[in-house]
Amino acid sequence: MEFEVRVVARGDAARGGSAAEVLDPVVVATKARGTVVVPPQG
Repeated sequence: MEFEVRVVARGDAARGGSAAEVLDPVVVATKARGTVVVPPQG
């Protein structure tokens, strides 16, 4: 299983408390990879 966290917008306090800038291109913040183990039913 692989995951990727992408930042699509950042807050812009200079324009107000709820203002944000949309990032183009998006920023990949982190990636993770793991294995999922499902135990057998029984």
